[in-house]
Amino acid sequence: MAQWWGEWELRVLVLASLSAQYFLVLFAGVRKFHIPPWMGFSFRLAHIGSDALAIFALATLFNREKNGYGTGCRYARANRDLELFWAPILLMHLGGQVAITTYKIEDNEQWSRHIITSLSKVTVALYVLYKSWSSNDKRLLAATILLFILVIMRCLQKALDLKNSSFNALQKASSSEKNVVRGTNVSEEGRLQNFIKDARAVVDDGGMRRSPGNLPRLPYQLFLDFPSPYYDRLEILKIFWQLDPDSAYQAIEDALSAMTSFLYTKDRSTHSAITSFLYTKGYRRRYLAFKNAPAGLILRRCTHVLAYATLITAICLVHTSRHKEAYSGEDTRVTLALLYGTLLMELVYLCVRSVFRDMFSGRILQYNLIGSLADKKKWHYLTLRRIAGFLQCRDLLDQYLFHMDPSYSCKEITELVHQHVESGWKGYIRDNESYRRFNDIRGEWTLARKGCHQKLGWSLKRPFDETIILWHLATDLCFFCRGKEECGRRCKQISNYMMHLLFANPEMLMPGSRKRLLDTANNELERILSAPHGERKSMEERVFDRCNAGSTPESFIHDAWELATSLLGDEEAKMWELIQGVWVEMLCFSAGRCRGYLHAERLGTCVEYLSYVWVMLAYAGMETFPEKLQRREGQTVDGYEDLQDEEGQILVSRVHYLS
Repeated sequence: MAQWWGEWELRVLVLASLSAQYFLVLFAGVRKFHIPPWMGFSFRLAHIGSDALAIFALATLFNREKNGYGTGCRYARANRDLELFWAPILLMHLGGQVAITTYKIEDNEQWSRHIITSLSKVTVALYVLYKSWSSNDKRLLAATILLFILVIMRCLQKALDLKNSSFNALQKASSSEKNVVRGTNVSEEGRLQNFIKDARAVVDDGGMRRSPGNLPRLPYQLFLDFPSPYYDRLEILKIFWQLDPDSAYQAIEDALSAMTSFLYTKDRSTHSAITSFLYTKGYRRRYLAFKNAPAGLILRRCTHVLAYATLITAICLVHTSRHKEAYSGEDTRVTLALLYGTLLMELVYLCVRSVFRDMFSGRILQYNLIGSLADKKKWHYLTLRRIAGFLQCRDLLDQYLFHMDPSYSCKEITELVHQHVESGWKGYIRDNESYRRFNDIRGEWTLARKGCHQKLGWSLKRPFDETIILWHLATDLCFFCRGKEECGRRCKQISNYMMHLLFANPEMLMPGSRKRLLDTANNELERILSAPHGERKSMEERVFDRCNAGSTPESFIHDAWELATSLLGDEEAKMWELIQGVWVEMLCFSAGRCRGYLHAERLGTCVEYLSYVWVMLAYAGMETFPEKLQRREGQTVDGYEDLQDEEGQILVSRVHYLS
């Protein structure tokens, strides 16, 4: 057995490295889809492990060349040179996967480190080749040199891709002389007022929504948290507002897909789209070709052509070698498997790219507080949680093992957001003040329109993360009593998604959101359900019965029951319409306060639905996150102005939030 492993160890490692590359290529498109957390973890592990596997194979190869093959290994001297021929193929695996540039967005900023590490590995491999090569097979040597040239170009290409996909490159590309406000008689408030006036005219004259020939440009400044010029936003709004619901949804998806390809993959199909989005009037030409620069474009195309030509040439040279008889049959077959497999992988990537291009799953992830508690009561989950608690990784277990079936109502909820924004433009926004107030609401406008602000306004005065939990529990209680309406199902989906954000991505929900509040709410639920119960009931029914019996202490559950009781006092259709309006406002409130970097970071695994809403609001002319940050003191914050002079006297009276 030891003798067999001594002969086959290197062969197994190089074939395993090739198999890992195939796994990453075949599942590269899956990154745009919502997959179970354990599958995403497996993909991440394969991405990291493929490099480790290639490095271990190279170390084994170099160690064999240094120490010989040991006693008991029946190898001809020529086999050592044939194994050296595998080194550039392993370095090609280290030079970057065919389909993936990077897995984490932070890697794009470390492009210089990639150059140093890659060139050092190539240098070591060339030195070992120079010291160890002893064969007179010139054709094998020529094939090896060709592969090393390809490896060097691949390493440089990946470094250039990382550099051009970094946020620094995007920041340089965003340099615009027209974004710099110099001497002008029009203030920022005046420009905003003109934008609102023109935008209202566009919305009022929108007419029938249809599918035009062009789609709005990619708002790439959003990912940098840079403010966009009002004239640029107005042009985008003019195009976007003419789109029918399907075309509007497609425009949002195309923008996110293009940015995903730009940041994380080697799919260059979106380059023309990216550069056309950046070619707006006023942007300096020398900054625009950052990813289609002549050097980068030539190197990329030459690398693709050279890859096919080199691999085909290497295959021909190996087949026509006059020293084939000197090599063992196993090593020859492994060599051909590596060459043919690498060539086929290039072709497989083209097929995978064409299948998954510009595609997202259209799913909305879900998390339900009561549902998760019910799952945690199952015996197998309890056992796993005890083990995870002993290992102090219970949170990791909850994140990767517990997940609900996703919702497929992405288009429908996006259209609800569009209708909300349209209602705001037509019925609420009149000036700068009302424009900012509309972008700050998180349920108040719906309560005011339904005449319920005095009765239910207290539920929105808590911190945003607490409000999410409160309305989530109240929505569940209402759904248990009256869950037959389609609107009720939609409300529950949005409610579960907002809870998913608090559970999995609290920083995207809102900066400073406290995930530990979920533990507090869970403990309260377990406490009220700890009392013995008779007949077998569902978890939702038990919670409803305990709340209805008045046995809940002062807690999230108590406040949620008071809110649900008030909501259940209305007619069913009116109740769900009110809940839906509050959740849509909360969804928009959260999207408008999420940093662009977090959206870009999340695109590396699977797009969050919040990114759809975020792009939608930008296309529809709503206030962006950088504009919220750059508000001057005295401009509407929390819904009112209260300007004072030096003596403390009020110059501008307070404007009520809902006026």
